[in-house]
Amino acid sequence: MHWKHTKKIKPNPDKYFGFVYKITNKKTKQAYIGCKQYFVKRNKKNVASNWKEYMGSSKALLEDIKKIGKKNFKFEIIDQYENKRTMKYYELHYQMKLGVLTKILDGTDKYAYYNNYVGGRFTRPIKGADDMVEIDKEKQLLTKQVNTLKRQLNRSQKRIDVLTKDLEKIRGIGIDNSWEIEKQNENVIDFEAYRKRIKTNKEEYNALHDFMIECGYDPHDQVDVAQFWDDIEESAS
Repeated sequence: MHWKHTKKIKPNPDKYFGFVYKITNKKTKQAYIGCKQYFVKRNKKNVASNWKEYMGSSKALLEDIKKIGKKNFKFEIIDQYENKRTMKYYELHYQMKLGVLTKILDGTDKYAYYNNYVGGRFTRPIKGADDMVEIDKEKQLLTKQVNTLKRQLNRSQKRIDVLTKDLEKIRGIGIDNSWEIEKQNENVIDFEAYRKRIKTNKEEYNALHDFMIECGYDPHDQVDVAQFWDDIEESAS
């Protein structure tokens, strides 16, 4: 294991969730501040992470390690934390305190840290693992409630879409306003033009055409077509 630490902060996966670390290039003095957890979730079970062999997540850092060798880097554990929330808080704390995005190496124009960004959604740290368990329970409950509401909304929306489509077919909604004007002005109605207006396909058009005939209306007669829609609208209202 390449991690250096003091007696006070000896790695302890049994007690802690993870740690904040600093990796320093001994030749250039460039460094990297990050965090690593001791365990990861796989199939809903905690399994050990690769923390012992871990060498950071910075692409530039990993390239330099590959180029000049791991022996030219110092791997230090700054501190350990009992939960992810606190670990992430202190990762950002050290990154901002040390100025990882702005600090320049003395006598050069190069940045002192490999870190190219910091960020995320951060909250106040919490003291113990028990608090984190309660937060996780609340999060799981809220997630379950949200998913239930999403499913209900999805079913409702599908039902609304079906009813809206049926209503459009019955009441002629989807025809632009000129259809109503044509009815009122008793202009000659072209059924094929109507089909194009409501943007229906040929099968739906033929079905409506046949339905009008079955109901005793002539789809090619202006008076019958106007009466058909009047009767439909009256029965639907």
